[in-house]
Amino acid sequence: MTKTLAVRLNDAKAELEKIDVALKEQGSALPEPVRQSLADRVAFLGVLPHLQETILAREAAYEFLKDLPKSTNQGMVALGASRVPFRHARLIGTQAYLSLKWSLADMIAAAAGFHLCSVNHTNHKGIGTRLVTHFAAESAEPYVAALVNRSLLNTFGWSIAVSYSLRNHFVHEAGGTKGGHYCFAGDGPEAEFALSENGWTAICNEARGQKFTETMKRDAAWPMAPERDLRLLLKAFERDVDDALGVLLGSAIAVTKTNLAFMLGLD
Repeated sequence: MTKTLAVRLNDAKAELEKIDVALKEQGSALPEPVRQSLADRVAFLGVLPHLQETILAREAAYEFLKDLPKSTNQGMVALGASRVPFRHARLIGTQAYLSLKWSLADMIAAAAGFHLCSVNHTNHKGIGTRLVTHFAAESAEPYVAALVNRSLLNTFGWSIAVSYSLRNHFVHEAGGTKGGHYCFAGDGPEAEFALSENGWTAICNEARGQKFTETMKRDAAWPMAPERDLRLLLKAFERDVDDALGVLLGSAIAVTKTNLAFMLGLD
């Protein structure tokens, strides 16, 4: 992909503003439920500045992780006005990064659901559609157009699934696994961000358990030995999941834009 997620969000803003203008100028020609439905989708404009800020916060979290071993002195790291052990700073930074990353995914997937999913699924459990459940998993086919589902699944599926597994292990289990293992290979700065064999196996097995496979990815997207440095893996995931979200967002707005053009006879 040639565009970053930030650029995709700017593109979405421009298209939604055009839809908003068309609705204000010609929306009275539409039945009120149709006009209101389209207006509800344009309301995503209000979320875009927050999404851009979340991208910047995610970048800050990654920069913290990137230089963390170099910032360590006698096993301790400065964190605000305090000094904490390297292992704590590493966990805090990893949790922050993954939480921000998946907050972006949740917000964009929820917005895309209003454009691409049936009414019955746009408010799934009161929280909206989700990237894995409603778009990228093999089981998502009943929720969204097959072309969208298969495109995301077969191009980005493994990165999405393993990233989601990481998010679950770090956010819900503080870097542990249900088998009693720890995701990182060691506690001290000499271990840096290497993953333990048992931890990496548990992360991948969780993704496989959701019917994702290693073939569901782009050839050049992954580092050769991803378990050696979580930071390289996070960057590979960021590239893939951001591209998946860009495809999802662009497809969603294109559907609404085309629908409005046909409804108003502007095609």
